[in-house]
Amino acid sequence: MKSVTAVALAIQLLGSFSLAAQETPAVDFRNDRMFSIPADRLVRDSSGTPLVGENYLAQLHYGPVGASESSLNPVTAAPASFRPATTDRPGTWNGGYRVLSGFFAGQTVTLQVRVWDGSLADSYDEAVNLGAGQYGKSLPFSFFIPPPTPPPFFWYIENFRGFTLVPEPSLIGLAVLGFIGLWLVKRRA
Repeated sequence: MKSVTAVALAIQLLGSFSLAAQETPAVDFRNDRMFSIPADRLVRDSSGTPLVGENYLAQLHYGPVGASESSLNPVTAAPASFRPATTDRPGTWNGGYRVLSGFFAGQTVTLQVRVWDGSLADSYDEAVNLGAGQYGKSLPFSFFIPPPTPPPFFWYIENFRGFTLVPEPSLIGLAVLGFIGLWLVKRRA
């Protein structure tokens, strides 16, 4: 009788885990994994150097397949910081699992990574609106939410591709004004 009870309890626990996993699907939000498809997944600063600095933050945004970038929502977890300048893995952030609320195992979602300098702005949108420092975003990419107990690599952001941050618009504006000034001086001469 004890073995039947133990088996029934085990089945109930597995069923509960399966239901919980389906109710709170997640993604492994890290770009430094051993991905099965080789690709550049590093984030670079505006000069093309892999990004470092714990002031830089990466936030995962998500939504249904085919959603526009403007309709993607940030996950509820805090943004992940990039690694310090002394790291042996520049261009990567300190991530972890992120919950994709409102979706279930077996569904495909659209994801996007947005990065900004957290010492200058509280969010990516604020950084863009203020023109604060360097910021950038990945191309939207798809993610298939795996069943509750797959191998760990099923949770990886396999379709994520690296990108380069853009400098604050004021630097670009100053450069343009400088070129216009030089052109005007040369034209006068």
